[in-house]
Amino acid sequence: MKTVNKNLAFLIKKAGINATKLAKATGINQPTVHRILSGESDDPRSTTLAPLAEYFGCSAEALRSIDLERMYEKHPAETMLKLMENLKDENNAATNVAFLAPLVKKMKEVLVIGTVEGATDGSLKEMRPTEDFSNLVIEYPGRGKDVYALRIKGEAMRPRIRSGEFIIVEPFTEPRSADDVIVIFDDGKKMLRELLYVRDGDVTLGPINGNSVPISIPTKDLKLQYVAAIIPRGKAYKAE
Repeated sequence: MKTVNKNLAFLIKKAGINATKLAKATGINQPTVHRILSGESDDPRSTTLAPLAEYFGCSAEALRSIDLERMYEKHPAETMLKLMENLKDENNAATNVAFLAPLVKKMKEVLVIGTVEGATDGSLKEMRPTEDFSNLVIEYPGRGKDVYALRIKGEAMRPRIRSGEFIIVEPFTEPRSADDVIVIFDDGKKMLRELLYVRDGDVTLGPINGNSVPISIPTKDLKLQYVAAIIPRGKAYKAE
């Protein structure tokens, strides 16, 4: 499921409303809301996302690219208390979840460490730098000094990831089922896959693009790094 679909479902649940109420409040027709929630529409237009984002007190880009549920889980205790207070106002869903907005705005500069070319099976090939990556950063509310970004080259991972887009990786965030992950094997090879489940000492990984089959690998032979977000092209810049 794309980030935008997951985020909208999460925000609706936290606000205590349903798709019908959301459609009425934002002026977005109900079938469109349902298509986003079901995943049928996994890349809505900005004109569609804007009123939804405004209603929930965050940005359209946050809806599209940031895992808001995971961010919510990392919130400090004082924010949890604020949420509990806001939930008393049953008539104002925007207030109920506006606690997300300050967090979304607490951006940090995440370093782009290089470019990888994706294959249809999810394999990642590190590319020789064709440009100066020194001090190339992306603004993202990632936590921890070890968060990094990679640029993806090639169209093998469409429609999930397009050529030129970036992925944000949080190495020490524990991934869960349905999360995208960087798979690092003992021999140094890497893949970008979807974590399906871990069972009986094996991890089962699904394809990013639907063009290959799931694979199962002993957990002892690899490590997983959580992919926190997919960032559109043109968002990286040179840090001063």
